[in-house]
Parts: sequence; C-alpha cells; structure tokens
Amino acid sequence: MREVSINKIIANKYQPRTHFDDDKLMALANSIRENGLLQPITVREKGRKYEIIAGERRFRALCLLGKTTVPVLIVEKDDTESAKLALIENLQREDLSAIEIARSYQEILNLTNTTQSELAIKLGVSQSGIANKIRLLKLDKKVQKLIQSKELGERHARLLLDCDVRAQRRLAKKVVNESWTVEQLEKKLIKKVKQVEEKKVFKGYSGDMRIAINTMNKSISSALDMIKSVGVKVSKDVKELEDEYQIVIKIKR
Repeated sequence: MREVSINKIIANKYQPRTHFDDDKLMALANSIRENGLLQPITVREKGRKYEIIAGERRFRALCLLGKTTVPVLIVEKDDTESAKLALIENLQREDLSAIEIARSYQEILNLTNTTQSELAIKLGVSQSGIANKIRLLKLDKKVQKLIQSKELGERHARLLLDCDVRAQRRLAKKVVNESWTVEQLEKKLIKKVKQVEEKKVFKGYSGDMRIAINTMNKSISSALDMIKSVGVKVSKDVKELEDEYQIVIKIKR
C-alpha cells in the first residue's frame, strides 16, 4: 500500500470500458466525498508511473474531487494478467457493453495465444459465450457503436451477422428508432429471404416446373424455420446443374 501523486496514475491500455457515464461518476465522487475511498486503486509500476489494473472509475471520481494524492495497492503483474484482471473487475460489475467484452476477450486471446476453450475455463464462462461475443466484432463499425451505447441489444445484433453492411445499418436503425423486438427483426429477415427466393427466375424451366420448385422451396424454408427455432443449426444449399435442380439440407452435429 502506498499514497502516490494522482499525476503519476495512468490508465490501463487494456481497460475494456470505453464509456464512462458522467452522472454515475459524479454520484461515485459524492459518495467518496461523504464516506471516503473504501477500496484503494490496484496498480502496477510502469516506469516512473503507476498503471491502473482495477479502479479506473474510482480514479476518475477522485480527479473530479480535485484530489492530489490517492491510496494505491501495488502488485506485480505482466500485460496478460493486467488485461485479465481489468476485464474480470469490470465483468463483475455487469454493465460493460457486449462490444467492450468482445474486444477484451479478443485482446486477451491475442496476448496469451490461448484458445477460446482455455480462456473460458480461466474466466469461468462458456466457450460458446466467448465465441458469440467475438463474432459481434465482424459487424459494421456503425452497428458496433450502437451496441456499445446499448441502443442495440446483443440478440438483435447476432441476427444481423449474416446481412451485408447496408442491410446491417438499415435494420439496426429500424430496431433503434422503432423499438423492434428480437422477434420482429427475425420475422423481417425471414420475410426478406422468402421474397428473394420467390423472385428467382429459373432459366430453362417450364412454368409448371418453376411453380413446383418455388412451392418446394417454401415448404423447405418453413421446415427449416421450425428446426432453427429449437436451436438446431441447419442450412440449405441450392444448386442449378445442367440437368437437374439440387436442394441439399445440412444439419450440424
């Protein structure tokens, strides 16, 4: 434990939180003013400075109060441990955005060169949970900002992963402005897929054959929707060959 100049404290470059609510910071500052700092800031030595591992909100609140010194707990941690502890400390507060968590997971994976399964064990979370979060980083940057500000929910965001950039932006805007539920967005996407399939023109097929193929596609799509609704991953692959029309259904184990 040590009391150090607040000017010697620097932020953790692996800090997962990128947004700090001003009102909540002021409330924390008022609490510290009334009750004192109940828990010191955890730091590590970084040259002549002290890098925050846990407690950046407390540090910012102390800055608001105009404090010149701050009690710190100095620990010896490398970059990997520092990043891990910064993530865990924020995860325990349960108010990080899905994007902030995803970036933290990816940062730790890059630092430690471990697998998602190994990271899941270390953090006490599921491997699928880590994978689903990281997939969100494939979304358009503007959509990611909506997730980060918590205007767009994670479940909504996952549905947009298979859309192109323009569709992602357009649908995300609809969700935010019109307060769409997850179910509403899902129905819109299913309807769009069906409309695209119905507009397909099958060259070289008779009118009756086109009707038959469209009818079959509708029936298969309906069946696939039911299968997906129970959590089974299934996909349809359509091929137009020289002498036949193939529909292949793939169900993942």
